Amino acid sequence: MVTTMVKNMVHAYRPDTIVQALDNLASGDVAIFAGGTDIMVGDKPRCRSFNGEPSAMLFIDAINELKQFRETHESLFVGAGLSLTEIETNKRVPKILRDSILQVAAPGVRNCATMGGNICNASPAADTLPILYLLDTHVVVNSVSGEIVFPIEQFITGPGTTHLTPCDLLTQVKIPKMEFTHTSYTKVGTRCANALTKLSMVGAANVREGVFTDWRVAFGAVGPTVVRHREIESLIIGKPVSWLSNESNINTIIAAYRDKLSPLSDQRSTAAYRLRTSIKLLEKWLNELKDL
Repeated sequence: MVTTMVKNMVHAYRPDTIVQALDNLASGDVAIFAGGTDIMVGDKPRCRSFNGEPSAMLFIDAINELKQFRETHESLFVGAGLSLTEIETNKRVPKILRDSILQVAAPGVRNCATMGGNICNASPAADTLPILYLLDTHVVVNSVSGEIVFPIEQFITGPGTTHLTPCDLLTQVKIPKMEFTHTSYTKVGTRCANALTKLSMVGAANVREGVFTDWRVAFGAVGPTVVRHREIESLIIGKPVSWLSNESNINTIIAAYRDKLSPLSDQRSTAAYRLRTSIKLLEKWLNELKDL
């Protein structure tokens, strides 16, 4: 099938280095092929040019620089070309992210799909994105002009759209090292495995001496991008756990998020179901925390 896609194009590139890949991208309207799990089921390859019609395919699977883990005292740098399986099996990766990857499609897909591709596809229903938002992830983007680091919530601008230009390549995913005393992740699909996401919710909290020193929530597939609101999180951070024992306080948090969620109806689910279920998941998470 790859041959079918490429035969009508002028060029197909398979560079060994990031520098070579950037030179290839600068040569014209080029579509990037990473794991191929999205592009292979699409109507046609896509590129980031104005007319959307690629003249070449850039295969980046041979670039070892994109398949490295690098660690500093504060962050883990994940190569954008690493497969989801390689990320899921690496114990340095936060457990909540590894757990979400296990719910992505089937093993064969996870063996091919890349973290960079999952991010650049920019689907609000992508399984890993709510966790990446929750973890304050940044992405490293390279071009012939240099390197730019974006917070992921700024990098993704809408459904299927990002800050990437035709000459950019996402090379690394920077995940801050942080630990939580309590986490929760729920993906709602049609079945337990190999299912497309209807919606998802991830929550994380740190409780020290009965006080929330951190509390955060992110939702997938209930807006044009992942929904996370720090101003609502600040309503809980610094409060004692007993603050949630007051039902009116829980209702305040739920009402604030209800105003921020804007799901759509599509072939996977209705907007009403997505909104109702997201609120129920949030309520369940809050009630679990109040009983700590």
